[in-house]
Amino acid sequence: MGILNIDLCGPRCECKRRCKSFTAGKPDLERACINACKTDTSITQESFLCSGQYVNEADFILDYGYDPCPNFGIGIPDVLDPLDTRGQKAEEFDQMKPVLLGIALLLLLGLLVLLLI
Repeated sequence: MGILNIDLCGPRCECKRRCKSFTAGKPDLERACINACKTDTSITQESFLCSGQYVNEADFILDYGYDPCPNFGIGIPDVLDPLDTRGQKAEEFDQMKPVLLGIALLLLLGLLVLLLI
């Protein structure tokens, strides 16, 4: 490597370097990114992880435990509760509030009547 340190890396090689930089520690993603470089040498981290063409975001969240694109696509709540059962239960509780309040008032009135008699 002396004075003439010429880097003869073409666009595909640069793409592979970018892939290795943002997929460090994730060999399966690195292989997928390098394969994506065969068709698109201008691929970036955002286009690879968030476009939906190369990586399934739900699988990524389940495998690595974080959302690579927090402001785009699906999020962690969508993966962990796909049918939104937590939201449905909150709505059911909101609908039952008047009934539960009525039952509580009847019980309090009944206790009051028993204490006064």
